Amino acid sequence: MNPEHTSRLASIVLATILAVGLVGTAFAGGAPASQPLGTAFPFNDVIRRAEYRGTLNRAVDLRFALWDAATAGNQVGSPQTASTKLTDNGNYSVVLDFGSAPFDGASHWLQIEVRSPAGKGTYQTLSTRRPLIPATLSLYAASAGDADTVDGLHASDLVGAPGPTGATGPQGPIGATGADGESGSNGSDGATGATGPTGATGPAGATGATGVMGATGAIGTTGTTGATGATGTTGATGATGPTGIMGATGAMGATGPTGATGVTGATGATGSVGPTGPVNVNADTIVSPGVTISTAWADLGLGGPTGATGPTGEPGFAPDLPGDAIGPTVTVTTGANALVTIQAFAVPDFAATAFVGFEVSGDTTLPPSDATALLFSNLDALATAPKWGVTASSSFLVALTPGSNTFTLKYKTTSGTALFANRGITVIPLP
Repeated sequence: MNPEHTSRLASIVLATILAVGLVGTAFAGGAPASQPLGTAFPFNDVIRRAEYRGTLNRAVDLRFALWDAATAGNQVGSPQTASTKLTDNGNYSVVLDFGSAPFDGASHWLQIEVRSPAGKGTYQTLSTRRPLIPATLSLYAASAGDADTVDGLHASDLVGAPGPTGATGPQGPIGATGADGESGSNGSDGATGATGPTGATGPAGATGATGVMGATGAIGTTGTTGATGATGTTGATGATGPTGIMGATGAMGATGPTGATGVTGATGATGSVGPTGPVNVNADTIVSPGVTISTAWADLGLGGPTGATGPTGEPGFAPDLPGDAIGPTVTVTTGANALVTIQAFAVPDFAATAFVGFEVSGDTTLPPSDATALLFSNLDALATAPKWGVTASSSFLVALTPGSNTFTLKYKTTSGTALFANRGITVIPLP
């Protein structure tokens, strides 16, 4: 036999034995070379604290799944479970058996899930899948078959005929468990995962009970009275105040004695009675008789013509401002306050009400107001002729704008027409 060929065959056999040793399978002494290899293999690993939230150095359940990629990819075969104890550094060792079918020569990774303590809770998946080392993948070599030739020479040219199979030797004793290997260095931390969605807001907690009120502190002592300050200097004399309101008119003096009665003159002849004249309407009117006006404040309309003189009877009232459509009016210089007195004779239509008020213009603007107006009512439905009314009132005005202010009488009726006479307005400025 060629020595070179014999050496090369021995190398092949040695490589096969080493591969079998890496997967945790040993030949029994004297076992034939054709005995099938097992598919189980030992797996040593370290669980890093950065990828596991549980407690190390305790019994745990492990679940292993075979995948064809480091991330995503597809699961190969069925998951395997094992129970073991982690060391303080997270080291552990188990034996796994996925069979030979998944190992087709391609790369594979183990996905690992941990449940702690053993037998309780849920599994937590580690963030990093573990790649399988070549010794594990050597299971594929068990299905490769026997080599028939070496460098073109048939195996029958290299070895003699096989001898008879010897009896199977007894199983050797189980060797002692080797000491734990040194812990491997921690791998680099994995990338931080994306932040999960914010959980729903929990319900508001119940309001706590009100605490007991603390005791009232003692009242402090009263401080001593400070010394009286020095008397300040006398202030300057104030300005002279405005002139006071004019006093009321004094009482009328006693009537003088009646003079002696004169001699009675002779009686004149009686003249004939003239025809009866029209009713005297010799006064200012708001509008022409018989026309209903707006209830807004307004100036008087122009007075009508004077009627013919009728027989002697109840006297009429002559207009105080013949032909004048505005007023009367008065302009005075006032301060912030003034006393305004208005007076008038008036007669409205039947079942109507007439008003006489005033407005202020100039430095101050105030519209007419029912509150300060004179009011005349003619509600006597049985009367056969208009009845005159006379009235006056005074109003104390405040908050005027000091300066030149004009006070003007204004008029209105609720319906129909009204006659007005002997109108007047007096303004007394006050300080």
